[in-house]
Amino acid sequence: MDDGNGSNRDISGKLVLVTGGGKRIGAEICRILSISGASIIVHAHRSIVESETLVEEIIEAGGEAELVLGDLSNEESRNSLINQILNTELYQSVGGLDLLVNSASIFAKKMPGDDTQEFRKKMLEIHFEAPKHLINAFKETLSSRNGSVVNIIDALLERSESGFEEYCESKKHLANLTLEMAMELAPHVRVNGIGPGAIVASDEEESIVDKIANQVPLKRWGEMEDIASAVLFLSNSPYITGQILNVDGGWSLSRS
Repeated sequence: MDDGNGSNRDISGKLVLVTGGGKRIGAEICRILSISGASIIVHAHRSIVESETLVEEIIEAGGEAELVLGDLSNEESRNSLINQILNTELYQSVGGLDLLVNSASIFAKKMPGDDTQEFRKKMLEIHFEAPKHLINAFKETLSSRNGSVVNIIDALLERSESGFEEYCESKKHLANLTLEMAMELAPHVRVNGIGPGAIVASDEEESIVDKIANQVPLKRWGEMEDIASAVLFLSNSPYITGQILNVDGGWSLSRS
């Protein structure tokens, strides 16, 4: 199937794991990839109701999806999650992963009463250790299927607002991991990243939505579909690896 722009959007027969896939950007990634023919393993931790609804939505639309639940913040629970994935009907029937999307994220600001070391550890576990763990766990099956990895990073790795230092540090580690793993896993596995900009307003941003839009060269917020479409593009681009694509309306340019 061709979308009219020369890019093949049909990924039928592919199996995709999306972490943090139950809501917001992760859920939209699941929807777009399912519409394009992929079978989806949706991972969630706390967004169980939303994730169950999403899986039902995909199945009712004629797609294939399964839900796995697990905490990404420590090694033991990650290993348990990996076992769940390996034992899903989809994984067993397809025989391996074609695409791993590390979308799980916590956009959080360290508050004055927070323990700095604990907060830093939490950010690193979710944004760096978990993606690294999952990539290593599935690199052999990805390699055997000429698969790929897409890490959801952030278009702004430097923020002037106090309290985001640990968040930004963890996302920088993920950006570096993306480049390192692209070299390590080539030529059989491609590893890329996407840096979302102003897509979904956080609690901290609700009161300054218009102000942020004015800082973006395109003068508007993006849509979750913009990120999902970028994931689909990278998953279907066999000669792209080691790249971080900022989908941010130029915001990172104006902040540099």
